[in-house]
Formats: sequence, structure tokens, C-alpha cells
Amino acid sequence: MIPNRIINVLSTIHPLCIVACFWLIAKIWSYKLWLSWRLYPVLPPFDLLEHIPAWFHAFLFLNSCVLLLLLLVRPSDKRLVFLLVVNELVSCTLDQNRWQPWQYMYMLIATNFMLVKQPRHMLLIILASIYWYSGLHKLNHNFIERIWMQWLHADEWTAGLKQWGTISGYLAACIEFIAGLGLLFVRTRKIASFTLLLMHLFILLMIGPLGKHTNTIVWPWNVAMMLLLAQLLSDESPIKATFFQSVYAFAMIIPVCILPALSFFNAWDTYLSFSLYSGKVPRAYLCVAHIN
Repeated sequence: MIPNRIINVLSTIHPLCIVACFWLIAKIWSYKLWLSWRLYPVLPPFDLLEHIPAWFHAFLFLNSCVLLLLLLVRPSDKRLVFLLVVNELVSCTLDQNRWQPWQYMYMLIATNFMLVKQPRHMLLIILASIYWYSGLHKLNHNFIERIWMQWLHADEWTAGLKQWGTISGYLAACIEFIAGLGLLFVRTRKIASFTLLLMHLFILLMIGPLGKHTNTIVWPWNVAMMLLLAQLLSDESPIKATFFQSVYAFAMIIPVCILPALSFFNAWDTYLSFSLYSGKVPRAYLCVAHIN
């Protein structure tokens, strides 16, 4: 287990400091996504947004970086959080490519600390929802074949071993779902947090420098989630029914818990439904021919 001294130090850090730090890293890491000077086209959802000047995209990106830096110093300043959320909404409205899962999760967490009176309880619900939906989305053949078996380097396994590999993939998805639910209850929160910490460590080993060295943009997000989970190891505060009497808390439940369920009926975007490494996200392949 993690030493109590480390847990005590982590528990003193404001969750928004963790979010702001790794959100900023991800922003800088993916800077081309937030600018319009790139090969891959900007894809606004409405035609009237097609001719937004490049300088405005750059302004929003720089403004986001400045606000995240300020939030590192003043995480309790709700005015900064408000400006950041508005800035991100405008930026994401200009390009559908920017609605990445990590971007959406960070925006939800920031909005939570701006609106909800007991934001740490809502943070628990957000994290729980991320994991239980992520686990449910992984209960499909594509996750097993495209992702899990590739992580395990199972191409040269015997048929018998591959069968056990398939079973372990479905078991991993179930464990993630159950651990997500376990975050909501005081008695199971510590073991659930520790289980999910190990899951993120495994993912980093699989996709990180020691593994396949792929999808580098989610490396910071995995570390951020591990730090947020580590904070929960010392959290023994129950979520009481009176918490949901708050209008803002109830409103947050809609994008966090209700709308993601619609993705199973193709009525809500998979990226906004915590479909993480599920193998279910539609893919498009672009072939570019070089003509001399």
C-alpha cells in the first residue's frame, strides 16, 4: 500500500491543483489541436464558425494556459474557474476534434468546483461514473481483440492461453466497473481506489515508454487520475442523500451519470461517455498519396 505519509501529503493538495497541472501539460503536449495552423482541418459543428481567424484560436489557447497557471496558485478562486470553463467551451465549440475524453473530464471537474457546495462529494461521483461506464464499454469483443490482447502481446500464444487471455480481459472490465461503484461507499472506497491505482499503473506500463510508447497525450491524464485516487485513500466522508437536494449537484448528475448511458443507444457521443480504450469508438482512415 501507499505509505500514510505520502497519503497525508496528497490529501492536503487541492484537487484543482492536480487537474490544472496535468491539464496544462496535456494542453501544451497537444498544442496543434488548439491552433488552426495544422495539416488536419478544423471541424466546427456549424458552418458560420468556419471562418474564425487563426489568431482567435491562438488567443484562446494562450488564455487557457495562463488561466491554468493562475489556478495552480489560486485553486479556490471561482472567478478563475468560471473564466477557464467559458474559455474551454468557446474553444471546443470551434472544433469538434477538441472534445477529447480527458478534456471533457477536466471540464466537468472544474465546473463541479465552481458550482457545487460540496465539490469533493461530486468529484467522487464523477470518478465513479468514469470507471463504471468505462468498464461497461469494455465488455465487448473489440476491446479484447484490439486492445487487451495486444497489450498482453498475445499474438504468439497458444489457443488455450488466448482463451484465458480473453477471460482476463472481460474480468478486467468487470473489476473496473465494480471498483468504480466501490468509490461511492466508505467501506469499499480504499480498496476500490487502490485497485484503480493499479489499473492506471498497468495502463501506463502498457502504453508508456516501457511498453508500446503510444497515445502519449493520455499519459498525463493517467497520472492525474492516480493522484486523485490516492487522495481518496484517506477520504472517509459518506455521500449523504441531502447532497442531492442541491440544484447544482443535481444538474451535474445529468452530464456525469445520465447522458453517458444514452451512448449505449447511439444517442450520445462515445468520447463524452467515458468510453476509454473500449475499442468501440468509430475510426476513420485517411490515405494521403504523395505525387511527384
